[in-house]
Amino acid sequence: MIVGAYKVFVAGNDVTNRWEPTLETVSVTRAAREASDTAEATLADPDGRTYMPQTGDPLVIHMGHEGQGVGQVFDGFVDEVRSTGGKGQGRKITLTAKSVDHKSKVKAGALRSAADTTFQEVATDWGGKAGLSVTVA
Repeated sequence: MIVGAYKVFVAGNDVTNRWEPTLETVSVTRAAREASDTAEATLADPDGRTYMPQTGDPLVIHMGHEGQGVGQVFDGFVDEVRSTGGKGQGRKITLTAKSVDHKSKVKAGALRSAADTTFQEVATDWGGKAGLSVTVA
């Protein structure tokens, strides 16, 4: 019988063992073309003690099979953490993540103009303002 295996890293910390007792589901959806890959994990949290990542934390997920090892299937950022539950039901935590940080400076709109300068100078300057390192061939 094939048994699934996984490892989860949040902000560089291996949380696999901490999540193991309460993890209900983990899924990764690979997007086509230029769309962002997504990941989702659901954890039972009956006593309110499960580790909750922060929005924007880096998230890496590895999946595979016991005895065959695991490989990285997702590298992205926590997009949303939701906690739900009701009286006598316990709590559930649902974490969603995307491979592109849509809240970063890179995705923020900006209006700029430039004159009497090269494309390389403009790309390097504007990329730097968004936190990117730019190389123009």
